[in-house]
This record gives sequence, structure tokens and C-alpha cells, in this order.
Amino acid sequence: KELDVSGRRKVLDKPVYKADTVILEKGENNFHISFVIPDFRDPEKIRYRYRIDTDPETWYYTDHSDRNINFSNIQPGWYTLDIQSTDINAMWGNTREMTLFLKPYFYQTLFFRITLPLTVLLLLTLASYSILKNIRQREQQKKDILRQQALRVQMNPHFIFNALNSINYFISNNDRLSANTYISDFAKLIRTVLNNMNEDYVRLSVELDWLEEYLKIEHLRFRDKFDYTLDVDPLINPDAIMVSPGLVQPFLENAIWHGVMGLEDRKGLITVSIRLKGHNILCVVDDDGVGRLRSEAMKDRSLPKKSRGIALAMERLRIINGLRSTNFRIRITDLHPDLGETGTRVEIDMPVLT
Repeated sequence: KELDVSGRRKVLDKPVYKADTVILEKGENNFHISFVIPDFRDPEKIRYRYRIDTDPETWYYTDHSDRNINFSNIQPGWYTLDIQSTDINAMWGNTREMTLFLKPYFYQTLFFRITLPLTVLLLLTLASYSILKNIRQREQQKKDILRQQALRVQMNPHFIFNALNSINYFISNNDRLSANTYISDFAKLIRTVLNNMNEDYVRLSVELDWLEEYLKIEHLRFRDKFDYTLDVDPLINPDAIMVSPGLVQPFLENAIWHGVMGLEDRKGLITVSIRLKGHNILCVVDDDGVGRLRSEAMKDRSLPKKSRGIALAMERLRIINGLRSTNFRIRITDLHPDLGETGTRVEIDMPVLT
């Protein structure tokens, strides 16, 4: 017997006619086997037949003139080949059985065939999940942007209401000069407020002008209650930095109404400091007023309720953190915890446009 693969003789460890099992390498799926019965008396009378276990019920017949079997495009796996011949009495009797094994490529293995569709299904699932997640995130960002814009709009009428109360105070006390001065400053301030609150970011210099105008008009009304200072780190160029507007003013308002306004025998001091904090800006608002506990205890007196602007500012900062994946915070502590009038310190991380 002989074994040829793709027209070339296959060399085995032992002769083909002695081998019970033949191992074929990957890709050797086209091969040829020739066979013969060593009976030289009447070779033309010998008939042959063969079958393979992929079709065990079918025998293929041939004679001495064609003693060849050709296999093409055989799939990897185990096969059993049976070859029989007739004897001198024309009876089928001589049988030779051979086991063939064709090694598979990795992509022809059962493991690969099971793993591939599962992997494709997993990738499609992950891709679908990622797409849906991105869609949800974009929708949430749109909602947060709209929410932030709505919060800025809410701060406008809140601040205007308090400023109008101040104007009403001067008019009711027949202080026309102060009322005219206040109205002029208020008109300038409200113009800045309306411009700033329509922007996501403004120059730090514009924000500082707004804060100073606010402190000026509140000081005009309550000049016997507090003084103020506004200090900017000399390393900061206010015209070169863009910040989110309106985050500081509610805490200034709170420092006035719930800090220094509660003092009875002295004038308070409010200090606003702007410092660098890495690539961002830190604003520190200090007041030496009565402190948070005493302010809470005095809430049933003539002082107004706590500014809702603070809650709005904190909500805006939370939304900015969500949109930019940052961790900007607002920290409120006692300025002098060992004193009776503790004062208050507010540290505000001001988001900077990068």
C-alpha cells in the first residue's frame, strides 16, 4: 500500500501496510491510498471494495485495474477505512482496516466553533450596552446643562428681590441721596448679573467686579455693620482666567445677613480672598460674625431666612462635577472655633475653563 498527500509520498514511522493508525497533519485533507493483494495467480479475477465510516452502509467497488482511493476536502477528525478483496472462490474475505486521524486547525475545533459565536454575542452585547450607556450619559448631560441654566435663572430673581428690599429701605427712611446712589449702583450691578448669568464662564475680572459691586451696595445700606476687603493673589491674572459665575455671591450674602448682621457691639469684617489651587481657583470668604450656631439660634428674630442661593450654588457645583468628572467642593467651617462669636469660613472651589 502507498499513501500520497497532495501528490507527494507521505513518509510514516512504519510502512503503510503495517500501520493500524495514520495521523495526518493539519491541511492534509487531500490524499490518495493505493492497495493490492499479493496474489499473483489470477490477479485479474480479484475484485475490491472499500467503505469509510462516514457512510458505513455504502461499499464502493473496483477491480484490479483501479486499486486507488482518493479523498478530497476531508473534515478533521477520526475515520475508519475498511478494504476488502475476494479470494480465488470470488468470496469476500480478505479485510484490512485502517484508522485515519486528520488534525484540525484551531478554527476547526469544537471549542472554537462554540467559543466564536459566544464571543461575537458577548461583543455585540457589550457594544450595545456601551452605546446605550453613552446615549443615557449624553441625555443626562443635556438634562444637567439645562438644569444648570435653570439654576442660574433662579438666582437672578432671588438676588434682585433682596436688592429691591434695600432700595425700599432707603426710600422708607427718606434717604434720597443714598437711594439714588444705591439705584445707580444697583442698575450697574443688575446689568452685570444679567450678562454673567447667561454665560457658562466669564473672565475672573468680570466676576470680581460683580462681587465688589455687590459688597459696595450692601455696605452702603449697612455701613455701620461691616467693612470688607477683596484680596487677589498677585500671581493670578484675572483677565486671563475664565470661571463659572455666581458661585460666590450667595455666600457673601449669607456672611452679611447671618454673620455680621447679628453683631451687637462691634462692626464686622468680611474678607474675600482669591488664591491659586493647582490649575483652578480657590475663593475663601471669611466673616468674623456670630457664627453658624448663634445665627441658627437667632433665626426667630428679625434676620431673614438662610439664602436659597447657597443651595443653588451647591447644586450647580454638583452638576459641573458630573459634567466634567471633577471633585469641586464647598467647605464651611468656623473661623474662630475657640471664641464665642466663631465667625465663618467658606472655601469655594471655582471651576476654571480649561
